[in-house]
Amino acid sequence: MNKNFKLCSFAFIVFFAFIFPAFSQIEFGSLDLNKDDFLIFSAEQNIPGTVSYKSLFFTQLDEQKIKKEPVILTCFPEKMELLNENKILQIRNRYGTAKYSVEDKNLKWTSLAFGIPENYSRANLISASPDGNYFCYVKKTKNTTGKLFVVDCKTQEEKVLLEKTSFSYKSINAKWSPDSKFLLYEKDGCVYFITPSELFKKINLPESYRKIGDGTIDNVQWTQSGNIIYVSNGLVFLIEENELYTRGLYAALIGSGKIIGRIPNAFDPLKDKFWTNEDGTKFAVVSSKNTLYIYSAMENPELSYLKPEGVFPFSEIDGICCDFKIFWSGASSPVLWCDSFSFENPKRVSYAYSIKEKMELLFKTENSISPVVSPDRKKIAYTDAGKFFVYDISAQKVVLSKPEEKIVSAAWNGNFSIYIGGEETVKLVNFRGDEKLLFLSSACQPYWSNEKILCKSEISKDTFVYEADKNTWRATLSSSTENFSRLEKNGRYRVFLGSSVNSKFSNSIYVRSLSGKTKTYSVYKETEKYSEPLKKVSLVFDALKNSEGLAEVLYTLDDFRVRGTFFLNGEFIRRYPHKAKQIAFSGNECASMFFSCADLVENNFIVDKDFIQRGLARNEDEFFTATGKELSLYWHAPFYHSNQLMKTAGTEAGYNYVEVFNKFNDRITFEESKESGKEYLNASSLVDSFAENLYDGIVIPVSIGTMDGTRRDYLYEKLDLLISSILENGYEIVSLKDLH
Repeated sequence: MNKNFKLCSFAFIVFFAFIFPAFSQIEFGSLDLNKDDFLIFSAEQNIPGTVSYKSLFFTQLDEQKIKKEPVILTCFPEKMELLNENKILQIRNRYGTAKYSVEDKNLKWTSLAFGIPENYSRANLISASPDGNYFCYVKKTKNTTGKLFVVDCKTQEEKVLLEKTSFSYKSINAKWSPDSKFLLYEKDGCVYFITPSELFKKINLPESYRKIGDGTIDNVQWTQSGNIIYVSNGLVFLIEENELYTRGLYAALIGSGKIIGRIPNAFDPLKDKFWTNEDGTKFAVVSSKNTLYIYSAMENPELSYLKPEGVFPFSEIDGICCDFKIFWSGASSPVLWCDSFSFENPKRVSYAYSIKEKMELLFKTENSISPVVSPDRKKIAYTDAGKFFVYDISAQKVVLSKPEEKIVSAAWNGNFSIYIGGEETVKLVNFRGDEKLLFLSSACQPYWSNEKILCKSEISKDTFVYEADKNTWRATLSSSTENFSRLEKNGRYRVFLGSSVNSKFSNSIYVRSLSGKTKTYSVYKETEKYSEPLKKVSLVFDALKNSEGLAEVLYTLDDFRVRGTFFLNGEFIRRYPHKAKQIAFSGNECASMFFSCADLVENNFIVDKDFIQRGLARNEDEFFTATGKELSLYWHAPFYHSNQLMKTAGTEAGYNYVEVFNKFNDRITFEESKESGKEYLNASSLVDSFAENLYDGIVIPVSIGTMDGTRRDYLYEKLDLLISSILENGYEIVSLKDLH
């Protein structure tokens, strides 16, 4: 047995998968001890913003302590990427980074956390080049910013491309060319290109000669043939890949590329997105998240407007639209993918539409992974309630369906097979329906059988056996008479679950010696270290008079599985009764922001106790009429402008007045800052400021909607980073009723 299992100590994780610690509680289970003193057990963590799963571990017992650190036997596919020309499948999760070799058919951890990761962690994005020889990622250095790295997959060498760039869990400000020769990236309001091969040879031209133009990464798109479409204000430019260096050197003389037309409205990369078909002759623009425009480029000697082919408002989409993607294959009609938060139920729903003379619904899904497009752009992989599907864009039909296991990630292996990472297994599947098991994702039902570690699937009921030499699993036949019962005692030791004084663990694994010198010890010493109860933070969302940002807020709260408190003003309820109902049924707490959005401390009208109490009562009635539910008994005045009379009147009516941390907020506009001298902070600065001023019981306000004035961005646009920064600092996010 000792020969079959080589116990390796965990190396501290130094790679990019996780940084900045925070809290998540761990629960141990599935203890099984064999006659040779080898113990297997599971560890489950339920981390906000990630899938909950059980990992399987193996260790050997001794009289005074375990002989070596436990070894992880499963590998959950939180994120997967294909590298080295599809020869390596990279898997990342909270424990570190592993690589599955397609040639050797083995799984090796390249970085691994020491012990059980106690703190909050979430895998960030990486963007691999199409050939898998390079990838880029942003290593977080602050709450909303980080360094942009490019990694050579063959040598593992990495270079810093940007010392500071925005950090996001949704996207990276860089785009690879289809042939992997070039990388476009955004820096200080401009878009540049670089060749990764020359980056590592340190022979690049100065950055000024590699400039594409002003704008963000959303101002540019690659065509399948390798050309660049660049949109600047209302002009559309075509830049051929083989002319990049020429145009970079002589941009002052020949401009930013060939102008192929104009679009009627100036393109705003902060509000709009565009896509192109494979040869750059057709364009799709989603404007302000509510309308899709389709254009075609014609021979255009007079630089006239692009030919409009259709305008499609999103009035047919049920719910609040929050994100969009366009998939275009050859001459076929484009497919619009829309993520929304449903009005009917508080759930995330995605819709796929074929864009022809009108928007034709192809299918809708619930809680899908972000759709993964095949290398040839002809197929997309997605999930519906966790089940896996592949949709052919050209034929407009499902060509692969795997309904038996919830899928959490996928990576294309060429155009006709795909790696799918499920809640129990990771498999390679082709379009003939053939599948190959690579390894297990989670513990399932583990047990010892004749010195072998087996796991029985809770879904398919299949049985798998662990292969120690390759660190993988294979399917096996189990005897119907096989003893499935786990043992917690042999002649020398007894193992059991007990309480933990560490609040980060719900229990602990204890080992008791039954022979020789009696001793009881824990498998993980961390569980014996006392930790203070979690400090708490409450997020409150102020819906005053418009609903901008509501979709992003509900979507993000649902994604992180955290709850906030919404303060609804009567004006908002009257304007948006369906959205008020959606908030009420989302599982979040709802409170009152009075019946009017007027500033109650202004001197142009008199406010007395009766006015406040009648206004609170009216808001209760309007909320109940719209939603059928009651408001909780918390309130605050519009803009948090109040006096003691108002607070006393609310208290006498049974309400608790809520004060927030109001040192800085996203209600300050450019105009107000200039007039009053109050500091204007953009969304990123607000996230940093709140993260630096956290304390137990803090109430952080986030505005729903836009202000009467000018702001470049709002805090709700960075809500995921605000939540992450709170969790990373070791705080728990709760609604107001659970704050104290």
